[in-house]
Amino acid sequence: MRIKTGSPLAPTLFGFGSDAAFLPITGIASDSREVLPGDLFLAFTGEKTDGAAYLEEAFARGAAYVLSHQPNVDPRVLTVPDPLSTLSRAASRYAERIPHKTVAITGSYGKTTLRVALTSVLSSAFPVVCTEGNGNTVLAVALTLLSMAPGTTYLIAELGMRGPGEITRLSRLTKPDLSVVTAIGSAHVGRLGSVDAIRKAKCEIADGMKPDGTLFYPASDPLLTQAVMALPVRARGVSVDPTVPGTYTVTPMMNYDALLSEFKEKEVTGTVRITIPEGYTTDDIISLFVDKYGIGTREGFVDVIQNYDFDYWFIRELEETGVSENRIYRLDG
Repeated sequence: MRIKTGSPLAPTLFGFGSDAAFLPITGIASDSREVLPGDLFLAFTGEKTDGAAYLEEAFARGAAYVLSHQPNVDPRVLTVPDPLSTLSRAASRYAERIPHKTVAITGSYGKTTLRVALTSVLSSAFPVVCTEGNGNTVLAVALTLLSMAPGTTYLIAELGMRGPGEITRLSRLTKPDLSVVTAIGSAHVGRLGSVDAIRKAKCEIADGMKPDGTLFYPASDPLLTQAVMALPVRARGVSVDPTVPGTYTVTPMMNYDALLSEFKEKEVTGTVRITIPEGYTTDDIISLFVDKYGIGTREGFVDVIQNYDFDYWFIRELEETGVSENRIYRLDG
């Protein structure tokens, strides 16, 4: 794994000395084969190999510095007990320098879907950085933070879980303004032992949230609702079933024009769900949002409507707003 840093980084950010001769770090790699000139090489211990055995190769490829757990007399090598923790602390300090909003997403399923769609819509109007692929580990999230360029407006972070405490660590690393638990399932029962343990672990997403942050969860899950209500954070349940109470209740509205006019002119917050009704085209729907009411951009909605066949949400200045391939709805609450 390798990232280009969002801006040149001073080696002191990671704990290197303040020698004026030290060059800035312009990339970070955890695989010696991917190192480029100016990179920081992360000599981690893996399941099958130890990165410390590849220092010579990393320097030959142009590595400027190395984080390693093994002592080394080379001044370009910083020896620390836990390189991943050192990297995480540096990533957190760096992210604090860039004013941005963080949306953190976890759940047994649906988190990648939400992350991809949310990023697609937001990036049509704002500078957005997100975790990529299945990169939802501490290493991947820390590198994502370090890839943020000055001026980034939103960070969309998918938080994975392989055991208790991991989402706590990821939440404290990202410090979410808005968190979402998409669903609770049995995908990790083999690791955690029960669905109850999974639910508890997913709720760790609240541990690093900002004091004024909001946690969204599916109100249709009574046990998750009970667990969330016990957390010391502001929480909002979202229900797609009118018979299930939630902070927000979704009810159908078939008048596209009236709904969108109200949304734009009165700045109504809520969820908007979309389908292409019989007799309408994709362009008709995009035109309602973009051309008539000035919501979003044509490129962003074209990408989402044409390429994603699933429910998703997007956040506009952290107002609760979303789009999916269904009929239009108004979210009351």
